[in-house]
Amino acid sequence: MWTNASDYFGNNARLSKWYLDLGFGKLRQPVDHYDWRDLSGVAVVNAYYHQLKNLVVMPAGILQGVFFHKDRPNYLNYGSIAYVSGHEIIHGFDDGGRQYDQKGNLRNWWDASTDTLYKQKADCFISQYANFTVKEVGQHLNGINTQGENIADNGGVIQSYRAYQNYVRKNGVELPLPALNLSPDQLFWVSSAVQYCSKATDQYLALQVMTDSHSPSRQRVNGVVSNSEDFSRLFNCPLGAPMNPVDNENWSQTL
Repeated sequence: MWTNASDYFGNNARLSKWYLDLGFGKLRQPVDHYDWRDLSGVAVVNAYYHQLKNLVVMPAGILQGVFFHKDRPNYLNYGSIAYVSGHEIIHGFDDGGRQYDQKGNLRNWWDASTDTLYKQKADCFISQYANFTVKEVGQHLNGINTQGENIADNGGVIQSYRAYQNYVRKNGVELPLPALNLSPDQLFWVSSAVQYCSKATDQYLALQVMTDSHSPSRQRVNGVVSNSEDFSRLFNCPLGAPMNPVDNENWSQTL
């Protein structure tokens, strides 16, 4: 494809044609799971699961900031970047991703009994999150619309915590952070929540509740930790406390 520094419109037209030809050229060809031209730019601070390629995409841009640093304690990295990667892997088994097989084909590959059990567990999440209220706007979450992200959040954090426990068994207990009266395991959970620190207007929250597949940050964090027996144990949450509810029928402990 050729470009002309003085022809902005023409450059865009040629680029659009090139990209369209690239897409049509892949018809009936084997899927190349490592072709980054279909995926996000490497500098993007994001991660996602690609259903049609059965692929987790984690661009280099996310390997920084609150998500990762090679020189900081691993309980912080496992609570952030490992949580993100676990979240994206679980998307392969959420309400949308589970409908695709290992080759990215849309088909039902679940046997009847497993499918029924999955739906029962997913209904627990739908009911739980539908009972959450965003107090700023007086609205309940849509448990159906957010179930995929909620499942990925709960499954991702429990798997990343298990991975960190495995790291500790192999490498020993890490030192805690100075000036904080928190254990390394507690700091894992703090790290898992820090990435969702945010400030939102009431108008934004109302729009998010109506349209977003993600739960708002407060409910996203509290929903996950209230489903974790590990969190309740580490932070001494008594049975019946908001973060350790009595009637909690959660799915994350079955993973």
